[in-house]
Amino acid sequence: MQGEQFYKKHRRLFKTYEYAYDRYKRGFSIALVKLNDELIGYDINFKSLVRYSDRYVKIDDQCHFFIFLEADVKKAFQAILNLEKNLISKYNLYNVSHIFQSAVVGKDKYESTKEMLRKCFELIKECKEDCTIATEDEFL
Repeated sequence: MQGEQFYKKHRRLFKTYEYAYDRYKRGFSIALVKLNDELIGYDINFKSLVRYSDRYVKIDDQCHFFIFLEADVKKAFQAILNLEKNLISKYNLYNVSHIFQSAVVGKDKYESTKEMLRKCFELIKECKEDCTIATEDEFL
């Protein structure tokens, strides 16, 4: 599923965050996480691993989407690092070299959420095998 299709499917969710940004200047960042093939069989409860104020949306068994409220790219990057650390310890994944690849994009550089999603999906495609988390700053 690409950014445009994902936006159409979850338009209400994105409109809520866009309104909060336009009206109250409440920033947010988004992250797309693509699990390693070895972890697809695991029953991972991502909702329990993120803050209450953040949102999680399952795209498919391999790809997962997060919205981090009141977080710039650096804070979202840190949240993804914490997510990785929690996954490793909770599911005893110390022997897996790369448990996922992720792309993180912040609202402050984009006019619309559609553009953010497009960039996020592009980053995840460009992400090299040995790269765990890619941000927009790395590819500019």
